[in-house]
Amino acid sequence: MKELACLLVVVASFAAASPAWAGPISEYYIVDGDSGQVSVVQGNSIIRTWTTRLPGEQMPIAVGGTVRIFGEQPGYFGSEYDYNGNWTGTDYPDVGPEGQRVDGTTDGVSHNYLAAWNELGIWQYDRDWANPVRLFTADGPTGVTYDTTTGNLWVIEHDRQTVTEFDMAGNRLSSFGFSTPSGWMGCLAYEPATDTLWAVNFYSDDIYQFDKNGNVLESVQIPGLTGYSWGGEFVIPEPATLSLLSLGLVALVRRR
Repeated sequence: MKELACLLVVVASFAAASPAWAGPISEYYIVDGDSGQVSVVQGNSIIRTWTTRLPGEQMPIAVGGTVRIFGEQPGYFGSEYDYNGNWTGTDYPDVGPEGQRVDGTTDGVSHNYLAAWNELGIWQYDRDWANPVRLFTADGPTGVTYDTTTGNLWVIEHDRQTVTEFDMAGNRLSSFGFSTPSGWMGCLAYEPATDTLWAVNFYSDDIYQFDKNGNVLESVQIPGLTGYSWGGEFVIPEPATLSLLSLGLVALVRRR
């Protein structure tokens, strides 16, 4: 209940401060696949960092209860960390698609999901990055995130230059285009506290906030974020906490 109270306080603070607030109100976990640095962004700055157990070879990230980062390339293991970057003692053996795995996400209950760049696929795992199943094809996927309000997945399709909403059967439900100076975008992450999407402009230290219609709500520079960053996620709350948080958001909307 303490975590729920904190979440509702954050939401209330956001409602009072918007639009002056710059950057995500929740903690945005971003993984640099070259250096192995995990940067936790909140507001317009990095609030803490740590280095993965296998620098340069862990990147797809799922955050819910703990931080579970999978191996980026075949043959490399993943690892579990607490929110401060301490290794829990758990590693995840390499299973799944061949080629580069760039971004991950979780529903916080039973499954993690992974975007496989070379294999052009979105894969489903259990919460311990085991028992992989290929769900559907995407066109150059560089990001994936789970939408807790719909149960659908949002995917960056680089080859289409779009962010696309898929159901779990792989049907395209909606999409919007994007444009960045680099032409590349990754670290796609759904922020439950604001019901919005965030992503990183690859080759720069800029992050973007989108509503689900593709409108850019914010573009924020985060000094020190530059690097080979493809993996990004927010904490996905447990179902009971999420339901109460949603009620808090509805109440705030009705009051405004």
